[in-house]
Amino acid sequence: MKHILFICHTISTGGGSEKVLSMLINELSQYYNITLIERLEDVKQPASLPAEVNRLRSMSFTDACLKSLGKNCAVGRIWRFLLSVFIMIIPSMVYRKYIKGSYDYEISFNYLYSSALVANSRNRNSKKIMWIHGSIEDLEYTQYQGIEKLKYYFLYKMQKRAFDKADKIIPISINTYKSILAIYPQYSSKIEIIYNGYNFNEIKLKSEKFHVPRSRKFRIIAVGRLDKNKNVRLQIETVCNLLERNISDIELYIVGQGEEKQLLEKVAGIYLNRNIFFLGYQSNPYPYIKSSDVLLLTSFSEGFPTVLVEAMCLGVPIITAKVGGAEELVKAGLNGCCLENYSVEELSKSLLYISNDLKKISNEIIQSVAPYTLNSWTENVKNLLERV
Repeated sequence: MKHILFICHTISTGGGSEKVLSMLINELSQYYNITLIERLEDVKQPASLPAEVNRLRSMSFTDACLKSLGKNCAVGRIWRFLLSVFIMIIPSMVYRKYIKGSYDYEISFNYLYSSALVANSRNRNSKKIMWIHGSIEDLEYTQYQGIEKLKYYFLYKMQKRAFDKADKIIPISINTYKSILAIYPQYSSKIEIIYNGYNFNEIKLKSEKFHVPRSRKFRIIAVGRLDKNKNVRLQIETVCNLLERNISDIELYIVGQGEEKQLLEKVAGIYLNRNIFFLGYQSNPYPYIKSSDVLLLTSFSEGFPTVLVEAMCLGVPIITAKVGGAEELVKAGLNGCCLENYSVEELSKSLLYISNDLKKISNEIIQSVAPYTLNSWTENVKNLLERV
């Protein structure tokens, strides 16, 4: 068997891109020997990987992971900063310190630091593939001023050096493809889109693990980390506004945890635990999604939002911001709608449209994500590896 090395930022934090990487490794491990190394290890949700996957020691650890190991968190934070600096300045030294062995393919997941390490591999004959899981507009350094501009100039150059060494650059959506082409048009011949795949049977089975009671209220669900990027505050303010105006009898389920939880609970005000419920992190969110009338995503940036495909797989329509590959998923009038702007008025209009006008025809919603099967994804990746 040929040997693949995956270098990722993390696979253990339980997010959407981490879930995708876990699925990819599970599938490819049937055909290749797999080695994996994380730049940052967490304790939240260790990835479920086959026993035969070789895991190298991680380069750094989150505070939660350090606490579980009885290590000093302050020292860990300093090392995480220094590690980023070292990868930017002397990536070949970092590679030699942490990565041993010979590989036929080396795959970075995602851009910047992981890409820099793959590009500086000591395996000169390995095929180097850079998987880009989100748009990279942040590397357009001319949009910044002062120190920020200088910082992003160095990041832009680091990614350019990585792309110089890449055999293939793999974006997961048209938006991601366009963002790479806009900043690095010279690498157009190396770029090939491969959409993510999903195990729909597993999602459906997990959605039936337990029953979530329904109320008479129109149920909205949001799934994701409670941080500024996910823009959960807009969701809460919109629901509060609709309730205060007696326009709709609705409830909002929020699945996830993060640093903004306390702030968001204050924004919910009198509707907290009446119409707005914080469910925390859920290892199996699918029964909650299945019980809902619509799934809501209002992020400022995303790669290809896994949760949207998962919701439609369960016959649930979506309301999404125009991020990542979201626009490619939406078929207006059939499975949901895209927000034109981030405002209470726009989101209210979309919610009322879904609740009043869009007939939820589960089979048609499910069919709209039929191309994103795990089998077709695996075959596309295998074909890529054979051709590169």
